[in-house]
Amino acid sequence: MSADLSMTSEVEQPPQSDKKSLSSQPLVSLLSLPDELVEQILARVPRWDYPNLSLVCKRFHTLISSPQLYTTRFNLGTTEPCLYFYVRSCCKDTSLQWFTLSLKPQETCDGEILNDYSLIPIPCYPHPLRLSLKSTVAVGSDIYVIGGLGELTSSIRIFNCRSNTWRDGPNMTAARKYPCAVLIDKKIYVMGGCDVDNWFEVLDIKTQTWRALPSPGAGYELCNININVNPDAFEGKLYVASYENDYTYEPKDGIWKVVREESSWIELLYSCVIDNVMYSYRFPEHIKWYDSEGRVWREIKGLERLCSGTKQIHNSGGKLVAMWTQVPGKDSENRKSYVWCAKIALEKCHENEIWGKTEWLNIVLEIPESYIFSKCVAVSV
Repeated sequence: MSADLSMTSEVEQPPQSDKKSLSSQPLVSLLSLPDELVEQILARVPRWDYPNLSLVCKRFHTLISSPQLYTTRFNLGTTEPCLYFYVRSCCKDTSLQWFTLSLKPQETCDGEILNDYSLIPIPCYPHPLRLSLKSTVAVGSDIYVIGGLGELTSSIRIFNCRSNTWRDGPNMTAARKYPCAVLIDKKIYVMGGCDVDNWFEVLDIKTQTWRALPSPGAGYELCNININVNPDAFEGKLYVASYENDYTYEPKDGIWKVVREESSWIELLYSCVIDNVMYSYRFPEHIKWYDSEGRVWREIKGLERLCSGTKQIHNSGGKLVAMWTQVPGKDSENRKSYVWCAKIALEKCHENEIWGKTEWLNIVLEIPESYIFSKCVAVSV
């Protein structure tokens, strides 16, 4: 038996002359390729690896920092969902801090999901205003920040997630505070936060121009402040809730309709749409989904209760990402708050049942007690 194994080993080994010829051949170096080819390769690499790759050499750092790389990723279809969020001071100053959060692609080790993430601070707008919680909208790789928090402004700020730079957008037709905004078919619809005459307007992303729209009318009793809008299009329509009823606005024909004679105001405060199903993260720490046939909110099965605090949920590549703050208790010596993040896979098992499975759960940021987690936006870059 040992002789046979020895003979086999001798047969499989290449001749010495072949070994020398192989070792003498120069290896092709990635750095020897032109920038265009290196860019094509880097565009196929997960963004999670970019921080480490940028340290390899100055050339990699330059290519990874270039907005052109993200254009190539878009053209190749290799963009990935990424979360952008900010925390702000509870005081009356304008202190803000923005971050980008990347979740590491799911990996398993002996069947266990690895918990890891990358959190990077990003620059703030040079001349910030106190921003509105409900009017930050993602458009492609841009984030539109619309209106003011506690102060009227018609200003628009736009953050480019590819180049990490801010620019001014076109001013609205009216100054607003606490407005609501939603993106539908490459147009941003903004409502509320001003007088009734300028209650509703739309921004055409392509032309960067605003146009006033007719308000729902007095019969709909939609107040300027007491409204909430789902941040994503639901069945291609704008879904709005007042304190009394739920409404939809059809952009194609400009018609408002009452769809539910019971308010989803609380549910829409923190909501999103995934695969044309509306989800809500509300007190007391449960995530629900909207049964559009029965016109009722149902609880997701299989999920444990999450922590209380300021909440946000988003569609991140077809999965639900929830973020919230955990504030210190009254008797706690540690006066820090913690920002948590959870990634949840969803599955519709029966007609009236949706099950969730938490794939990732972690604390992603520690902040002073005087700061609060205010807004999160999901962007593909």
